Amino acid sequence: MIPLRIGIPRALLYYRYFPLWNTFFGELGTQVIVSRPSTRRVLEEGFKFADDDDWLAGLPEMIKYSVPNLPPMLDPFVDEKHRSTRLSKSLSKVGRKLKSSFLEIRRAYDKAREQQDQFHRCARGGESVLDLMQALEKDGRFPNKPSADKKEGKSMKIGVIGHPYSLYDRLFNFDLLKRLKEAKASIYTQERVPGHIIDYHIQNLKKDIYWTQGREILGAALYFLESKAVDCFMYITCFSCGIDSMIEPLVAFRAKRSALPYIALMIDEHTGIGGFTTRLEAFLDAARRRKFSSNDEHGTPWA
Repeated sequence: MIPLRIGIPRALLYYRYFPLWNTFFGELGTQVIVSRPSTRRVLEEGFKFADDDDWLAGLPEMIKYSVPNLPPMLDPFVDEKHRSTRLSKSLSKVGRKLKSSFLEIRRAYDKAREQQDQFHRCARGGESVLDLMQALEKDGRFPNKPSADKKEGKSMKIGVIGHPYSLYDRLFNFDLLKRLKEAKASIYTQERVPGHIIDYHIQNLKKDIYWTQGREILGAALYFLESKAVDCFMYITCFSCGIDSMIEPLVAFRAKRSALPYIALMIDEHTGIGGFTTRLEAFLDAARRRKFSSNDEHGTPWA
């Protein structure tokens, strides 16, 4: 008997919650199919069906009524503030649509949460999110041993913040993380900052940040600015993103008062690799000179 196949797009929150989705559906006996990595052709095809100025919450409806010959779509609504729409309740509804029993759904949910927690532990320990996702797709589990050498030596420690789809989609950010590794840099993404540290810095703002990802990005940025964990950091922003338009000015304002080099790199479908590379290399050169120079007479690099 051919198992039911469920497709998951390699986009948006795939880079955060794929461990949970993959385990939950796999435990219910379905075969998980992940879409291929982003390409220029895929991007151009997407523009035919979805306007990038529309609200993200409306994307499922746009897809349903714009893309022809689609299979049935699962689009559970999750709101952790309300008991009836919390993650466990929403996934229970999905499981019932797949004809699974209550016990099967509960067991699948518990294992999915365990896998998601393990993902966060690995990422916080410095494992590459892309390597973790690749291992999960290939073997269905995370590697038992670290995949990277954690000996940092005198390498540049670079903080990188932004939405997961900005940080980990190689087409979108011109393979930024690979470029930084080739520059012999140790990369610190926001996943490496513990939640209680993020909460501490947000609470000190005396005004809550309502967006989960915005809260995480800003909390990590404030931690980088006030600690000695990194030598410099960058914010990868999306053009016309409402959250970024609110958070990045706050980060920039704090960075101007700090001695830590900082740059914001804004990307959209019109961004060229030439200009992106020039800004990136200039920033890294300035930050490297500051780190390895005993005399900081030229001031702090900031862009």
